[in-house]
Amino acid sequence: RGGAIIAQAWATMLHFGESGYLAFAKEIHELHSAYQDIITSIPQLRVLCPCHACIIPIVADRLNIYVIASLMEERGWNLFTGQHPPVMSICIGELHKHTKAAFEADLREAVELAESSPELRPHGAAAVYGAASTTPAVLLKEVIRQYVDVKLSVKQQPSSTSM
Repeated sequence: RGGAIIAQAWATMLHFGESGYLAFAKEIHELHSAYQDIITSIPQLRVLCPCHACIIPIVADRLNIYVIASLMEERGWNLFTGQHPPVMSICIGELHKHTKAAFEADLREAVELAESSPELRPHGAAAVYGAASTTPAVLLKEVIRQYVDVKLSVKQQPSSTSM
């Protein structure tokens, strides 16, 4: 691996110092706990497993978690999804201290809508994992490859005709 990431981490530690790092780690840990409390306060959801890192995996035993992730995506949240089991996750960072109330309100609203509208289907990025779990393995590799190609394609800038 390249040394750029190590150099960046070292420069960050030198900039913040031990006390700055400890304060930041404490803040992230408290945010992580607060977001877990929000999730566990919603009866239809649960945290998949005890976690102590910044990622919180969220599952729903009776609702389609991909529908909830889609509804959250509509509201501007960037939650990532996985399968086996179906899961959506949030990665907690320092900016989440400003969004706790909005996250809770949006999550509660998304869960209520998913529960009251069972006909809803996943869409957007969350639909990929929902579809992947039901796609025959023979086709899945090619479908995922094409999806990644589209998501990672670089669009050309319009050519400039001015002199």
